[in-house]
Amino acid sequence: MPLHDHLIEQGFVEFVKGSGKGPLFYNELKQPSASNDPTNPSKSRAVKARERVAAWVRSLGVNDPELQPTHAWRHTFKAVGHRCGMSEKLLDAICGHAPATVGRGYGAPTLVDKAEALRKFPRYSTADPA
Repeated sequence: MPLHDHLIEQGFVEFVKGSGKGPLFYNELKQPSASNDPTNPSKSRAVKARERVAAWVRSLGVNDPELQPTHAWRHTFKAVGHRCGMSEKLLDAICGHAPATVGRGYGAPTLVDKAEALRKFPRYSTADPA
């Protein structure tokens, strides 16, 4: 998977290298805990991390109850990529979507193709708006 140059400049590769094996944004339990209550099963750490990201996005003002914030990233990526002139084939390949037809699957984009397409994607301000 290619990374956007802006992520690389912000140190994401070093963050990944420094994180060791396993998930990047939460720590795995050595032994998973099992809930004995079938009406309230325990949630995995991945689910809890996803819920924390969703709560953070909601705190930023994304309050549409029909929108699932963590699921919407892919939709947003494809919409912005389309506006930037990225081809549907490249957007699908980057997002892991199957080609619309068998024929469109021929000549799959390479990693270099995907990286070049990502260069069209805009950078986002990381400055504190306050």
